[in-house]
Amino acid sequence: SHEWVGFAFQLNHGLGGRGGWATFGEYLAGQLALGGPVLFPLALVYAVRGPREQFLLRMATVVPLVFFGYAAARTRGEANWPAAAYVAACVGVAGMRPGWQRAAAWSGMAVSLAVTSHLLFPVLTFERDVLLSRTHGWGPLEQLATPEKLFPDMKPGRTVVYAPTYQLASQVAYAAGVETDTVGPARRKSQYDVWPPLDLEPGQDVLWCSENGVEPPEELVQRFGLVEGPVELAVDFRGRRLHTFTVWRLHHLNVPPR
Repeated sequence: SHEWVGFAFQLNHGLGGRGGWATFGEYLAGQLALGGPVLFPLALVYAVRGPREQFLLRMATVVPLVFFGYAAARTRGEANWPAAAYVAACVGVAGMRPGWQRAAAWSGMAVSLAVTSHLLFPVLTFERDVLLSRTHGWGPLEQLATPEKLFPDMKPGRTVVYAPTYQLASQVAYAAGVETDTVGPARRKSQYDVWPPLDLEPGQDVLWCSENGVEPPEELVQRFGLVEGPVELAVDFRGRRLHTFTVWRLHHLNVPPR
């Protein structure tokens, strides 16, 4: 079971950290966007006042919304967490008056069009635009497959990239097709903890990739003889800066990992 690392991570991710009214407000706004400004209120009405014989469906609606609302009050959450609630809610709405059904359908379509328009042709500017940053701008990580182009005196060969989080490490592995691992104070338990550690050879060079200038952690630096960099990979989309990846080269592994 590896100490149920997946469940432990998700519980810590959802219930750890600091939240408050601001993060709970973000959760409510996210539900109005995800479910739609009509379906979300109708889901709450159905959960409270729906037919008794549909008790299980009503609970399938209210439990995710309430539980993840509680989690959002404790830490910054994600709008998609209670998405399963809307499957049961749609069944409930199907039994309501046709006017409510049409309103839910049209409002959901309007939200979908607005989100799609923002992803393709953004007009509004948000301080924390998660949608744009997660859907665009990962292509330049492909350059990590040929580090000799970033560091001219680096010999072509097997590339190993370390990152501070499993999310970024996974994006690097997908985009560049290289071996990745996580290290540093920002890392949390993930699938990398149950996979075998990377097999490095003495004298081998590796790369450290982060965002916004986060430097290689001391626990990684002390294993190498020299640190070079960073090289910046800035990513813009329609005039907006989405990512600034920073890449360091760590020369000559001194001590093989245990």
